[in-house]
Amino acid sequence: MGFVKNRMLNNFYPIPEKPAVKPAQLKAREQKDPYIDRGPDLQYSYNRDVLYALVRDPNCIFVFWELPSADQSRNWALKIINVTKREIAIRPVNFSVRNWYFAGIPADCAYCVELGLWERNEFSPVMQSNMVKTPRSVPSMEVDIDWPFTPEELEVYNNLVRRITSAPLTCSSPVK
Repeated sequence: MGFVKNRMLNNFYPIPEKPAVKPAQLKAREQKDPYIDRGPDLQYSYNRDVLYALVRDPNCIFVFWELPSADQSRNWALKIINVTKREIAIRPVNFSVRNWYFAGIPADCAYCVELGLWERNEFSPVMQSNMVKTPRSVPSMEVDIDWPFTPEELEVYNNLVRRITSAPLTCSSPVK
């Protein structure tokens, strides 16, 4: 233990020793990025027959599947069914990829996806996904009278609506 002289009081006081640094702390100091515990790795497969559809945005649906007992060498396809407009589209897929994005689809519609075999220009469904509904791609034209716009919000909203339609919204009871 060393001593340091206090110049103002003209006396000495002890300097405490620095605590020993543990090896784990040294490794953490050497790393440039902070350590993040991400837990165990996820399994690549759960050996379950599944086909799920998820909405990504108003014009895109993400689909993923797992079918462990399937023959991957056959011709597989996805059929997307627009339940609202009664339209279908079939897309050949590489089965081993196990996921697909349907982009550029109409907004504000209900969809269902089927995974099946595509042979001799005929689709034979094997699995069907859950039903999903894409949201609107434009702001709602309805305004709740219990939650009226402030004048600033009304101006922003009308600017958005003018880009989509030609009829601006009028508010009968603005917030004071």
